[in-house]
Amino acid sequence: MFCEESSLICAQMKSEESVRVGGFCKAHTLVNMLRWSAFLVILALQTVMIEAELNEDCITTSHQIGQCRLVKNCEYVLNILRNPNQTPEELYFIDHNKCGSTTANPRPLPLICCPLFYNVEKCGISKISTRVFGGTETIYGEIPWAGVIVYKINKKRSSVNCGCTLINSRWVITAAHCYSNVPSSWKIHSVRFSEYNTKQQSPCTFSNNVRRCRVEYEVNELIVHPSYQRKSMDMQHDIALISTKENIKFSDYVIPICLPFDDKIRELRIDKQSFTVTGWGQTEKENEAGLQRHVTIPGRNNSVCDEAFSYLNIKLTEQQICAGGESGQDSCRGDSGGSLTVQLGLVNYLVGIVSFGPQECGTANHPGIYTNVMQYLDWIEDIFNE
Repeated sequence: MFCEESSLICAQMKSEESVRVGGFCKAHTLVNMLRWSAFLVILALQTVMIEAELNEDCITTSHQIGQCRLVKNCEYVLNILRNPNQTPEELYFIDHNKCGSTTANPRPLPLICCPLFYNVEKCGISKISTRVFGGTETIYGEIPWAGVIVYKINKKRSSVNCGCTLINSRWVITAAHCYSNVPSSWKIHSVRFSEYNTKQQSPCTFSNNVRRCRVEYEVNELIVHPSYQRKSMDMQHDIALISTKENIKFSDYVIPICLPFDDKIRELRIDKQSFTVTGWGQTEKENEAGLQRHVTIPGRNNSVCDEAFSYLNIKLTEQQICAGGESGQDSCRGDSGGSLTVQLGLVNYLVGIVSFGPQECGTANHPGIYTNVMQYLDWIEDIFNE
């Protein structure tokens, strides 16, 4: 059975490079042969296939929109197979996402539910070592997915007033109110990464004899969630996507965050979980505004925010996250649209977007409100797959 399945999958790959890199069709060592034979047995036998046709729509075990495809036509799966150090989650994905087989060939070839949109490889890997009001000044490049939005106020003036988060080479995510609730004369012009101090005129910073420069990309399109209402007090659906005119180049200082597709993130308990929020906004010392800072804040039960904002008749839904509420530790004005993240192992995931908070930032027992990104993954996928 191993030899038969091996030849079938190799036939799909049709690439000497893929065979060589993957190492499961031509095992050069006994270790590789045993490893890949075990893998192929799992791939071939362990789960019952749900019959589906080629290119039929499907949903992966990680709740992503996909299509039933041949392995050779699924870049996501090919990346897993080419990697000699698959994680248990990756092996689980391949094992549990087969969706039938095709009879278009002399021998049936297995189909797999291939996600149409997925996290960038090696996303969410950061140099973060400590855990922006009252927070810790961020080391240059420490949070490489964090960016800012640049507005054109008039022909001569521009301003930075919101944060954003990089999710792939063409898209960033931010708060809807960063577009809808600003003066009508302000136009979103670009997004900027590798930023340290928004008040600094020079685009470059010298540190330890190394020159590092901010990078800026013009905006191509902005899509606000259709259910967001500009005048709503509870700021439901406060989420928007921005695409750039050209691809954003990744570097040590510009790396996308991982979106929370994995079940381990979706099942995460918010209450008492530690999150990191970052921004360039106001602090307790006005002369520090413009410097990137980050702080660790605890997740709260939504009922805590319901009570804190009861004077405004605001009641949170599952589309929102309540976090913070410790004196002097909070996001603040100018941090809107920025990221609320959680780190599991070495990987960071985007779970929230800074939406709104108390009038006085960092007020004890008065947490901030964040848009729950996990509840909008279907909307994000729909936009990307259009």
